[in-house]
Amino acid sequence: ATLGGDEFDLKKTLQSDKSVVLVFFDTTSEPCVSMMPLVNGFAGRRGVKVVGVCVDSDRAAVERFVSEHCPKIAVILDGKETIRNAFGAGTLPSILVIRSDGKVIMWTEGHNLQIDDLLRKALGSL
Repeated sequence: ATLGGDEFDLKKTLQSDKSVVLVFFDTTSEPCVSMMPLVNGFAGRRGVKVVGVCVDSDRAAVERFVSEHCPKIAVILDGKETIRNAFGAGTLPSILVIRSDGKVIMWTEGHNLQIDDLLRKALGSL
C-alpha cells in the first residue's frame, strides 16, 4: 500500500503501459530534500507514473516530508530496504526512468543539479 493507504502493486505498475519514474529517497538527506520537489513536478504527466520509495521507517516523518516536498507522488514505505536492495539502488536519491517495455533508460544516484533536464530528456524520448 502507498503512504496514503491506496493499494499499490509495484510489479503491476512496472508492467503497465506507462513509463515509471522510480525515486528512492529518505527524509533526512539534503539532496533528497532539494530534489524531490523537482521530481514531484513530473507527477501527473500523461503516460508517466512517478513512484517514491522511502527507506525511512518513521511513518509520521515520511508523511510530513511528502506533504511538504512531493505531495503528488505515490510513496511506498521501504523501511527494511527490500525494494531498494532488489533494484540495487545505492546513494540516495536514486532515480530511474523505466519505459513501459521494462527498459531502464535513465539512472542517476546522489545529488544531481541537472535532474530536471535529465528527466525532461528521458521522458521526452518516450
